[in-house]
Amino acid sequence: MSDFAIGFYEILYNDFLSNPILNGAEALSNNEFAGDTMNCFNTIANKVLEAGKSNKQRTKISEWPNYLQEYYYQYHCLANFWILPMVVGRKLDDEYCKGYCDWFSSDGGMQDYMDRFLKTVNDSFSLYKKMYATYFGKIDIFEDFLNLHFLNDVYVRDRKLN
Repeated sequence: MSDFAIGFYEILYNDFLSNPILNGAEALSNNEFAGDTMNCFNTIANKVLEAGKSNKQRTKISEWPNYLQEYYYQYHCLANFWILPMVVGRKLDDEYCKGYCDWFSSDGGMQDYMDRFLKTVNDSFSLYKKMYATYFGKIDIFEDFLNLHFLNDVYVRDRKLN
């Protein structure tokens, strides 16, 4: 991430962060406070026939529907990133979680689907508070997680993910 992006997130999460996001060596100060993409382009594009079934099979952008072209040019922005524990955000579908997290979905995990991710956070909130105490210790309940990341009325309207 650029210095500008780091500065943006440090302002946005000012009340939440205890330390700067990066240490002096340009590495994360704490892996529980890592930047992560909220919505992945490839997850969406792989479902659109005109775009190809995978990144390797991706067709020319001119062959994509207009809505996908617009999404491609807009999804990579500051508002599409958030601060999460690295394992929760970037590695939840890894073998690590398949072997150690009994709540891990056997149907392929979350694969960058926001609804699946939020349901997992909601269902596993008390476990996360134990596993990632520095990050989730600052968040009392799931609704606070939604408020912290500005997700109410965007991804969650009724606050029930059953």
